[in-house]
Amino acid sequence: CCSKWLHLRRIEPSSNGTCCEHLRFKSLLHFEHGPSNWIKAGVMKIDQGQEGLSSVSFNDDFSCFVCTTDHGFGVYSTLPFHRFSWRSFDDGGFSCAEMFGQTNIVALVGGRPSPAGFSASSVVLWDDRTGTRLFHIQLPSPINAICCRIDTLGVLLDGKLILYRISPDFASVQYEQTVDTLVNPDGVAAISPRGPPMVACPGPSLGSIWVLERKEEAAAGRGRWSSKLIDPAHHKQVSCLAFSRDGSMLASASKKGTLIRLWATSQTHSPVLLKALRRGTLDADILSLSFCEQSELVSCASDSGTMHLFTIADSPHDAPASAYGLAAQLLSKVQAGQRGFARLDIGSQGRTLMGGLRTITSEGGAVGAVVLVATAQGFLDCYRVNSSDDSDEDRFKLEARNHFVVAADEVLDQGEGLTDSEEDSDQEHGPGLAAESGRGLVV
Repeated sequence: CCSKWLHLRRIEPSSNGTCCEHLRFKSLLHFEHGPSNWIKAGVMKIDQGQEGLSSVSFNDDFSCFVCTTDHGFGVYSTLPFHRFSWRSFDDGGFSCAEMFGQTNIVALVGGRPSPAGFSASSVVLWDDRTGTRLFHIQLPSPINAICCRIDTLGVLLDGKLILYRISPDFASVQYEQTVDTLVNPDGVAAISPRGPPMVACPGPSLGSIWVLERKEEAAAGRGRWSSKLIDPAHHKQVSCLAFSRDGSMLASASKKGTLIRLWATSQTHSPVLLKALRRGTLDADILSLSFCEQSELVSCASDSGTMHLFTIADSPHDAPASAYGLAAQLLSKVQAGQRGFARLDIGSQGRTLMGGLRTITSEGGAVGAVVLVATAQGFLDCYRVNSSDDSDEDRFKLEARNHFVVAADEVLDQGEGLTDSEEDSDQEHGPGLAAESGRGLVV
């Protein structure tokens, strides 16, 4: 297998049938995804990162992030940059992880190989303060991705999204629903940070999107998920999704990567298209989408090594293209969509990026935005966004650059490899779910 092509060759036996005479070209198959980096449910998944880095994921307000490697995981704050913890394991690592808001609870999925007590087909809710497992959720197949917020956990398998309810004190996990999706090997999904729990994932057909919302029923602690379908949302496979902080808007992108569409999710029926944002005219893989706190800005990171910023507020446009003839009408269709007001060039083309926006308040009370960029090389860059009147060169100011990957031989906080000797509770909490002896506390 080389690049994005798989060469199939037929082995021809010799006349006496004892050895291979030659290899005959048989067929050539093309894969839309070659050996590359990809995003899963807001997690930057990395095939070949520095020091075995396998994923990076921000929490719901971009105040913290968790990274995983082939030998452990670490939890950090973004502004100011600070390492809360790093746990190393001698017998394996993790494929991805997600934080439950600003708590000390982390959802972990084992890598290949995995430490004892973890696996690629199970989710472990880990209390990083006490270093203990809270719950172990065993699934029937390898997990493509997870997404979570303080009261909800979503697990993505091939063609399925499984939803769980989390109690406020993390004392229980309850299975709620399974949703059938299009085959989703990249684990594309998004969950609303605040407001009513909402989850978005690929729908049952190419280019469609499920928007799911939990509706509370009369019985205390019980709920059901209502579903709305956007069909079609894009002409190609959906590749990236993100909710605004209050869940009122959903940003989506496809494999083509030239347009980002914004949807109003609060409609009674199917979500309504608000506007389209143009990243560019050439195809690219959009790696992450993010809204700022008040949803007035949207950021987009792509494999072209750039970050684009867009304003949500309506911007003035020129006269309709129809006023300039047929050629202008055709051009307007090609270039449809509001363009970004700023572009940040991070580095070389193809460099993996996980970007996000965080709102900050200065000592004088002024509110501003900071662009956070995590890379496959293990750096977290923080850029302050300056006045919109500045040029692109002056629009962004690098405030800090920090390296966050801990090498395998640089053990800071030795995590204890968990073994299967820890007894699970007999209480059933849903398919594949077992309770551990420990309990987590929200910090």
